[in-house]
Amino acid sequence: MYFLTFQIVGWVDIFTRRIYRDIVIDSFRYCQNNKGLNLFAYVIHNNPVNAGIVTRPEDYLYSSARNYAELENVLDVIKLDLTWKTA
Repeated sequence: MYFLTFQIVGWVDIFTRRIYRDIVIDSFRYCQNNKGLNLFAYVIHNNPVNAGIVTRPEDYLYSSARNYAELENVLDVIKLDLTWKTA
């Protein structure tokens, strides 16, 4: 298992800009379907909360917190055996 992080130039939130968001999501989907990528999470869950974008991690559409909360999501992930709970 590897941890992958991206360097964002000028701290641009790629998930708020459609052109960047679509490239990243499409690339992840391609790698899942064609390259054997096993994805366990794709946005650190508390980043949108800490930025004041949402109240709960699972409220952010582009967070794998939605997968763990059994909500509609944009990418499939392999869910780890975790208890998901928000305050």
